[in-house]
Amino acid sequence: MLASLALTLSLLTIFGAAGYLALRMSEMRRTQALLDSAAQATRREIERELSFIENLIAGVAGQALVSNALSDSRHGDDLVYPFLRDTLRGHSEFSSIALINYRGDIVSAFGQAFSTGVSLPTIAQAVVDTQKPHTLFIKTQNGSHMLRAWPVVYLPTGNVEGAIVAEVIAQKLLPLELANQTPPFSVTLLTESGLPLASRGALFYEDTIRVEMPVTTASPADFGAIRLITETPRATALAPLKQLQLLYTLMALVAVATSIFFSRRMASRIASPIEALRDAARRATIEGHAALQSVPVFGQGELADLANSFNAMSLSLQESHAELEARVEGRTIELRRAREQIKSILDSVAEVVYSSSPTLQEFLFVSASSTSLLGVPPERLTATPGLWLSMIHPDDTAAVRAAHEAASQGQVSEIEYRIQRPDGQIRWVRNRFQLQATREQGIRVSGTLADITAAIEADIARRRAEETLRTLHRAIQASSAGVIITDTTEPDNPVIMVNPAFERITGYTQQEVLGRNCRFLQGPDTSDSEIKRLKQAIENKTDCKVILKNYRKNGAPFWNELSIAPVEDAQGHITQFVGIMNEITALVDYQHQIIQWGERLDAIFTLSPDGFVSLDAKGRITFANPAVMRMTGLSSSALLGLDQAGFDQLMQQLADPSHPYPTLVSDPPTPEAHREALIYLIRPQPIILKRIQRSAAGGAVSSIIYFHDMTREMEVDRMKSEFLSTAAHELRTPMASVMGFSELLLHREFPREMQREYLEIIHRQAKRLTSLLNDLLDLARIEARRRGALVIGRHSLTQIAKEAVAALMVPGDARSVEMHLPATALEVEADAVKIAQALTNLLSNAYKYSPKGGKIAITAVERDHAGAHQVGIAVRDEGIGMTSAQLSRAFERFFRADDTGAIPGTGLGLSLVKEIIETHGGEVTLTSEFGKGTVATIWLPLAKSTPLAA
Repeated sequence: MLASLALTLSLLTIFGAAGYLALRMSEMRRTQALLDSAAQATRREIERELSFIENLIAGVAGQALVSNALSDSRHGDDLVYPFLRDTLRGHSEFSSIALINYRGDIVSAFGQAFSTGVSLPTIAQAVVDTQKPHTLFIKTQNGSHMLRAWPVVYLPTGNVEGAIVAEVIAQKLLPLELANQTPPFSVTLLTESGLPLASRGALFYEDTIRVEMPVTTASPADFGAIRLITETPRATALAPLKQLQLLYTLMALVAVATSIFFSRRMASRIASPIEALRDAARRATIEGHAALQSVPVFGQGELADLANSFNAMSLSLQESHAELEARVEGRTIELRRAREQIKSILDSVAEVVYSSSPTLQEFLFVSASSTSLLGVPPERLTATPGLWLSMIHPDDTAAVRAAHEAASQGQVSEIEYRIQRPDGQIRWVRNRFQLQATREQGIRVSGTLADITAAIEADIARRRAEETLRTLHRAIQASSAGVIITDTTEPDNPVIMVNPAFERITGYTQQEVLGRNCRFLQGPDTSDSEIKRLKQAIENKTDCKVILKNYRKNGAPFWNELSIAPVEDAQGHITQFVGIMNEITALVDYQHQIIQWGERLDAIFTLSPDGFVSLDAKGRITFANPAVMRMTGLSSSALLGLDQAGFDQLMQQLADPSHPYPTLVSDPPTPEAHREALIYLIRPQPIILKRIQRSAAGGAVSSIIYFHDMTREMEVDRMKSEFLSTAAHELRTPMASVMGFSELLLHREFPREMQREYLEIIHRQAKRLTSLLNDLLDLARIEARRRGALVIGRHSLTQIAKEAVAALMVPGDARSVEMHLPATALEVEADAVKIAQALTNLLSNAYKYSPKGGKIAITAVERDHAGAHQVGIAVRDEGIGMTSAQLSRAFERFFRADDTGAIPGTGLGLSLVKEIIETHGGEVTLTSEFGKGTVATIWLPLAKSTPLAA
């Protein structure tokens, strides 16, 4: 362009006298050049505006919160609307913007309503189907509009699940200052189909000089061909043909050339630092926080301040990420320790605990007890698929497979079978297992293996003994138990016959027993009372049944259930006694074990913090442990004997009406529907119980109802969720401002005053973000280390208060703090820095929440509390005060009495004060009256040997 102008000016200078024709041709060329230059400048502005619109819409579509909103039908609008509002604030070229899901539903929208005739579902469906941006030009009553739709990728799946649709006022694409150009000209923007999009300047319908050129964009195939027409009346272009036209033209061309030269140099100097910031931000966006690097600082002024702020922000983000990674590492170590503790507990259990696939081919986990029970270490079982099945006895394999195939998910099944160990031993095991479904591993089997070989072998031995006794009974016509016959006609009632069972029980042969009295079976632990009963029965010639502790021939004791009966002869004289011996050693041992197990279970249920209620076969309550009575306030007499309907009626009287009580009995009966439920009680105290009902296999107990106190767990979950949600919101708000205004400064040029205003906003929000993070870090450090985080020393509380007030005073502030502190030092053992920080927070709140002024006073106070003398500092203001509802939540994190945003702050000040003072073993008290002011007092134990204030 400069070369053409220089050549034209040279020719005009040399051939200026060529006459009107030469002047006319020169004017025509000049006008054509001006039109071309204006058209080029206008096209660049339009292309820049289109690129800005494209980048803005693409940036909005690429945000993670926009992607996440597609999956949150309830809160998607709450999440995205502030972001859309803050993003489009100040961009008048946008009429409206909306997030549309793949079904065509509007998730969130900001701005005016979309133009009549716009089908958002159709546009969104076109974007989802093609997975490409889509553009539509429409003509409305207020002019032509452009609709630009950009695909939104749902990050967890990587699929296009919706679109960001923005409606742009086409007239805003044109620059505003065209109407003041000389010569006057007009510009018109047309689509490929000839639809007028926008125009500026007077429209000419006579003979004109025009320049027509295409407007190219980043995706021309998508936008289609857009033409820009620039024109001016030919008569107007030729009007300035006067005698001094050549001189004026030369001067204008020189001015234009000089302006272009210096403009290019200035643009190069301005663009260099902005491009550096843009490149750094782009790398961080693509590669993450690790790509954040310092950008060079060019000279001084706003651009240098912007570069320094960007560098500070990069450093702060990297430090925050490093600290978060350290926290994650700490949680990982704690989780590893917990897993090791669980493994050590499982390894100490005698039963084998395992988790496997439903086919028993693959094992995920086997406890260490497998080595002693199965003869195979757990590592080999988990590393060798199919080893478990190969160890099952061939005769039992089909039954084991059938039991696992017939098992229902969530139900506990049980089967007994044999295992062939690698050393050849055969062990009987009782397998209790349950099918479970997990998201990560699918359906898995979890169970235990218990060694029941001894019990099975004992049972087999008992059956064999019974068969032998029946055979002997048939053979000798005697009882299957030991039989002994004595002769009462002989002195000392000697034994005259025993059966083989007696020999087996006692170890004595018949030859060793005959002719002796039965007392040889007695020993030092034989019950004297039972012997006395036996002697009396023999003397009285009556039947008798006693239980004696006798001794075998080898000295081993055994329990003997002995029944004797007299035998009469034909004359009715008692000549013999027949005794039936039953060895009940195992039964007595079982009874002792049952008593011991009963005592253990009674202790467990009595001391358990969880409640247990058992129902008999008729569905009536037969047992309730003390925990149930403590939770419900009901007595044992009120519960025992109740059926499920009666128990439901009592519990409904204690339940919270706002949470319907899930009854155990339903109509129609649905036993599986209420196996597990949450119960909200308000009497005798507010409590949340988790109730689980399990049916027993049979016998005296038909079902067990288990109650677990979930109050603390649910409160902790609620507080955690509320804290994370509030913290994320508080962090996101200043970060959105920093990112939004920095992006504006990176991509657009603003006047110096506006740049400074945006930089001040970025700086202010960055300070707010830093203050919020510092408060959170202080709270985390104090909570993590408690008193170990303090530097304890002996300090004067009066002096700390004076220094805190002096540090907070603002020069020139009309308000002051009235101090009522004693001359005698009130010494405390504390961390002076932390106490000063707590007082500073209280004084800062007193200033901030007294927007209309008022007296602020700080006073020393004393009291006796919990058997100790305490001193304190009370901070009083005459500000806005708090209601009783606000006062009850004052120490909650992120809670602020003023929710309008007019008073700055993070909502963590009082939480931090409470943590600091309670870590010192003190207390914070707060009293307030709405509209009249607040009094906040910190109390600390008085140091030993400290004189009291006068």
